[in-house]
Amino acid sequence: MKIQFKWIGGATWVMDAGGLKIACDPVLCAKGTIQDYRYFKSERLDSPVYTKDDFKGIDFWLITHIHEDHIDMRGMAAMGDSAIYSPVVLPRKKGAKVLRAGETDRFELAGKGVVTVTAVPAVHSVNPLLGGLIGNGNGYIVEYAGGGELFTFYVSGDALIHRGMFRALRDKKIDLAVLNTGNAVLGEGLLSKLAGRITMNSKDVARFDRLFHPAAIIPVHWGTFSHYRENLNDAGIVLPQSVKLMAPGDTVEIF
Repeated sequence: MKIQFKWIGGATWVMDAGGLKIACDPVLCAKGTIQDYRYFKSERLDSPVYTKDDFKGIDFWLITHIHEDHIDMRGMAAMGDSAIYSPVVLPRKKGAKVLRAGETDRFELAGKGVVTVTAVPAVHSVNPLLGGLIGNGNGYIVEYAGGGELFTFYVSGDALIHRGMFRALRDKKIDLAVLNTGNAVLGEGLLSKLAGRITMNSKDVARFDRLFHPAAIIPVHWGTFSHYRENLNDAGIVLPQSVKLMAPGDTVEIF
């Protein structure tokens, strides 16, 4: 199955898997935008790289959670009338289907194949209790059976490696894992120290590879906002061969 993946920046990407077109977490604010999270602020450091055609014909969107660095008003507009999966009800998007952790939706796309979408818990901190306060969301396992082939991919959302992730993935053969990285923190000061990192870092990527053996890993959610503290180009460790590092606007063919 031919898989093309485009990273638009931040947590936003578009993938074409054998004619099935999926996108994730549309945050399309301009470079220099300041996002206010009440306890800290974050600046967008680079521009999203996309064309209007990137968002045409999307079969469905995956929304991991509704923090502003994952969905904004420009992103909402770009979604149009596409189908949406979300952990919560989305304002102004009445057609969105809410999936809670552990819930599954299965449907057939005419002429394309059968798709199964399963919501996986995403713990948004190294401290599970604080993760709930910060705002946990969904990861997703998507299984697409089309043209006599099965393609399985996993989207972590903003999550650290945790028991719920392990239970969901331990028996899966993962063709592609899209991992939210960047070693994000909650700004500066006491809150940041108490919460610790709220997304994966390069060491977590290497650990994920050892635990789950995906055929390919694409790290996203790094370098885009100022509270993402780790640049994976300068991670200081040798990343597994499965890892494909991209820049915003890049498109890669995976298989």
